[in-house]
Amino acid sequence: MKKRSIAQKSAVPSQKNSLPNPFHVSKHKGIAVLVRLVLCALSGILLCIACLKPNFWFFSWVGFLPLLIALFDKHGIQQTQHPFAYGLWMGTIGIAGGFFWIFPFLSRFGELPTVACIPIFLLFAAYHGLVFACFSWLICYLRREIDIPITFLAGLCWVTCEFVFPCVFPWYLALTQVRNPWMIQIADITGPIGVSFLLAISSGACFDLLAACLRKKPRFAIPHAVFLAVLLILASGVYGIVRIYQIDQLRAQAPKIKLGLVQPNVGVDTKFIGPPEEQFKKLHASSKILEALGADLIVWPESSYPYPIMRETLPILEENEKRPEFPFSMNKEFQTPLLFGALTYQRHGFFNSAL
Repeated sequence: MKKRSIAQKSAVPSQKNSLPNPFHVSKHKGIAVLVRLVLCALSGILLCIACLKPNFWFFSWVGFLPLLIALFDKHGIQQTQHPFAYGLWMGTIGIAGGFFWIFPFLSRFGELPTVACIPIFLLFAAYHGLVFACFSWLICYLRREIDIPITFLAGLCWVTCEFVFPCVFPWYLALTQVRNPWMIQIADITGPIGVSFLLAISSGACFDLLAACLRKKPRFAIPHAVFLAVLLILASGVYGIVRIYQIDQLRAQAPKIKLGLVQPNVGVDTKFIGPPEEQFKKLHASSKILEALGADLIVWPESSYPYPIMRETLPILEENEKRPEFPFSMNKEFQTPLLFGALTYQRHGFFNSAL
């Protein structure tokens, strides 16, 4: 790596290419700004679609490419003085699409009028869009100072911003790969940030490859950084295939039990309203059926027991100890072991517990 001087960066000659050049937007300032805004919006839309439509996970592998084209020319030189603003525009669009449910959430549960929901929602999207703004500024700054290929600068800058930036609702770019199980297995080593790194270097590699195609050289040569990125992505995919096979083998060899799940079909707004005896009868009746079908363990839902239980009555009991009395017996009509949810309490407060 070497530091690039201002003179070196400004001395790049103007070249003509027979291929269409997506990096050449326009000499007219207004049109250039409009084209860059469209490119940044496209990046936000690609990442948003990959998040909302898991079957379109492949969009996120090139999600940053339009943004990089807006920020750099074919020589990898920054061509805008406002990378932060363009990144913010991209991020706001992407976050607004991905977190669209915030708007009806504010309206329905916050009981806010639409005129109040709109600015709050836009403020939320703009705040989370700052992570993209920081990414755009950081990659431009480092590219000016250090001669590192965009491929790896994109990966390093993105994971840095994703790791450091505080979010209201934590999220990772890796969540776009939920339908791509081979590529997310690496997360058991690196965490979700490792998957985000792969996605970012993929866009960076596409940028470096496209830029190499458009630069006038005696012959076309694929940049070394692109080769390294492809090898790294392939290695992660191979690891994923091997890891999935290992887990499948362990799962096949593991001992198995029959699990019975009881769903009493009682809404959260009516759970503790009305006679709890009736709700308990439903749980017992379903559990008795599951026991007859051979269930080895029966599971009731969260807070299924209708009364709070004092935590001091819950220690493991010896055989000769008297069991604490509860208003209702959990396994009155069946003998299968039971896992159930209840509200427990002690001097310092209440707890949502599993017993």
